[in-house]
Amino acid sequence: MSKAEFYEKILNFVKKEDPRTWWREYPPKFIYKDKILSAETVKKHLREEIFTHKNQRAIGVYVSIPFCRSRCLFCKFYSEIPRGEKEVDDYLDYLEKELELYEVNFKKAPLDNLYIGGGTPTVLSQKQWQKLFKIIHKFFIFEKNAQILTEGTPETSTYEKLKTLKNLGVNRFTIGAQSFDEEVLKKANRSHSVQDIYRTFKNAKRAGIQYINFDILLGLAGETWDSYARTLKRIVDLKPDCVSFMTLDLCRGVLPHYQKESKKGYFVQENLRSKIFSYLAYVLEQTSYQRAEGFADATFVFKKRGDSVNRNLLNRSQLNPVFGIGSIADSFLGSLQYSNPFHIKEYVASVANLELPRFVGMEVNREEFLRRYLILRQVLWKKVNKKDFQRQFGENIELVIDKMFRKLNNDQRLFDSGDDLIFLPSSETIRGVGRYSGKNYGNQERSFLFCLKYFYSPSIISQCKNILLKGK
Repeated sequence: MSKAEFYEKILNFVKKEDPRTWWREYPPKFIYKDKILSAETVKKHLREEIFTHKNQRAIGVYVSIPFCRSRCLFCKFYSEIPRGEKEVDDYLDYLEKELELYEVNFKKAPLDNLYIGGGTPTVLSQKQWQKLFKIIHKFFIFEKNAQILTEGTPETSTYEKLKTLKNLGVNRFTIGAQSFDEEVLKKANRSHSVQDIYRTFKNAKRAGIQYINFDILLGLAGETWDSYARTLKRIVDLKPDCVSFMTLDLCRGVLPHYQKESKKGYFVQENLRSKIFSYLAYVLEQTSYQRAEGFADATFVFKKRGDSVNRNLLNRSQLNPVFGIGSIADSFLGSLQYSNPFHIKEYVASVANLELPRFVGMEVNREEFLRRYLILRQVLWKKVNKKDFQRQFGENIELVIDKMFRKLNNDQRLFDSGDDLIFLPSSETIRGVGRYSGKNYGNQERSFLFCLKYFYSPSIISQCKNILLKGK
């Protein structure tokens, strides 16, 4: 097996095992999926490294609401359909109990951002939203200009609920539109119409929420070039503050019959994964939008509205700490990264027994942390700032490159612009020629292959190889 073939096997395996965040995680999650972190390790890290008076980094908190009104056929994320309001109420009680069990004074350091995600957070009733924020304010304090964001689907986001969110302090709301094509929405089992998207956008503005954003998913079954153009036209007409275009990954979680239909679709058949983003960028950049740096998928912000991006994700990609709460929540606390239990039942069972959830994760050493930093820079920025690297690691990046990543220079994969080192992809990863010809790879896949080749440590590569061999 050639190295290129081996790297592609790792790529496909990682996408299958971690359909949510495969493209930006290092080490890959399957490396530590069976490694248990003790509750004491997590508590000590939170107490001594994150929530302390000396911490000057922007801190984010992610609250997981893993409930949906119905399941979309394309969805790769875990969620449950609640059997009634009591199940959701009980889950909120367990969130409060989890926070108590850490025995950490979280108010020692204010939050820069709070992200309430899911699932579909807007399945919560107005009363449940008030209960959730009462819990949040019991444990946390906020910076003056903190970003408080959540997301929802059009059919669950009434004006009354959006007004409640605004009154509770939410200043960024993302509408999960996914498409502006009625037939595409129906095929995906979405519960909303195009008219619902318009109504929700109007209601969010009327409620006074500061930033309103759209999530759009490309590659859905039934899409055509006309449907892409129609979606883009309606975005330009509405002028949201931010819009993120993501591509459907045909991986675990996506129902088999929907995968089959999507593979027959225009997006896959025409190899649009790389081409479509050039089209989107060209149109949007001619209509008052600019590309937001620091996001692997195409995220565009309305000019002069740059703060409308998801600061929780942006800060995390800059290696600022993000503390996750609830079922399936991930935490990234510097060198420590871990996940809460995947299923609600397992999460609830632990907390109900007055025990913190079973944390699965690992603490990386300084070298692996440095590699993670460079991988995030490659995946999200395509460059690394020399002064920022010096500030993070106290070393000259040129010397580190010469010592640890000499192949980058040997293969002429670096361009020195003065302030930054820009990562230059090879023709085979930027255009799909040579060994990757014929592959419908987008920017995420190509960046991942680049990182495997240049940044993954021999130890992690070896572990990947062993896991792949065991899987045969």
